[in-house]
Amino acid sequence: MPDRRRTAQLAADALAAATGLDVVTVRFDRSPMLAAVQIHPDEHARRQHNTITSVIDTGLLHGLWLLSPFGVTPRDQIPAVKQGRLDRAPQHVTRVRGGYRRLYQPPATLRAVGFRGVDTLRAVRRALQYPPIVWRYAIIDRLHATISSRTAALATEWEVGVLALAGDSRFDQLVPPGSPHTGVPGVYRWWIAEHAYAAWLASPLARASVT
Repeated sequence: MPDRRRTAQLAADALAAATGLDVVTVRFDRSPMLAAVQIHPDEHARRQHNTITSVIDTGLLHGLWLLSPFGVTPRDQIPAVKQGRLDRAPQHVTRVRGGYRRLYQPPATLRAVGFRGVDTLRAVRRALQYPPIVWRYAIIDRLHATISSRTAALATEWEVGVLALAGDSRFDQLVPPGSPHTGVPGVYRWWIAEHAYAAWLASPLARASVT
């Protein structure tokens, strides 16, 4: 039986090598997903200084999204329910006369996701279900895997990259990923980045310097 912990690390190493980014594991509904994340050092430093962790409250994130990143947003432009959320988050917004000034910035940007699997077709199908707002990869959880022409065609059609582990942090790229698409609301991008940031904070990667 293969060493699952070893292959999990090889998969993370492969995605890190493919993207040049830190890779952490994020779980939604108990389903693990590898996330390649770009940390924003200025916001990370602000949060460390003020003992602020991740923000995964969607109500607060929606309220922050309503605020201009520049200058003051008038209070009467914000729904009352969102005003309450913002009033209770002084670490991310400042109340000024007549409105709000946003302090919040996303601490990271999610750049790529990876879905592990022993079965190539199943891994590709999992990856294509994720919104194409980042690079999407199916990572084959066994050494020197191959891919059928049918599965390669499916991955190419849906712009899913396919990586096969080759051992010792090496990998073979069987199918390149397509370019990420734009147009998804920013609140979702913030929310998923906050989850990746939370996982990064809990990992040994957070102890390394952020450049």
